[in-house]
Amino acid sequence: FRRVLFRSRENGFNINHEKTQYTSDNKRQEILGLVVNNKEDCKISGDKKHDYRAMFFNYLKAVYLEERLGINSLFKKRVGLKEVMGHLAYIKSTDEKFYETMKKFIKSKIRKFAIYNNDEIKKLKKVMR
Repeated sequence: FRRVLFRSRENGFNINHEKTQYTSDNKRQEILGLVVNNKEDCKISGDKKHDYRAMFFNYLKAVYLEERLGINSLFKKRVGLKEVMGHLAYIKSTDEKFYETMKKFIKSKIRKFAIYNNDEIKKLKKVMR
């Protein structure tokens, strides 16, 4: 730590002690959307969980509309399959319990929208096994 501090001073950087925050173990500690308390494992925050759930729902709804109705102009900026799979991989690596919840959620929406034969959905289901 001292070597890093010395090098930062050498390069013209100083630690701003006014911005230093101290928290107790009882208080929620969130870093980049992850809750990292000492007593628990690392978990995704509630806000991020809500965002993921909405993104997956909107993706599946867009696939449904494209397949059934041929409408894709409403969802030009929807996330693609690669992004969905990337987010699922991130969720799996950080919060296994939430990953299992999202797998159930996605499978239930696939059943609800009856989009079984779509190529993207087949790839997505293969990844979630």
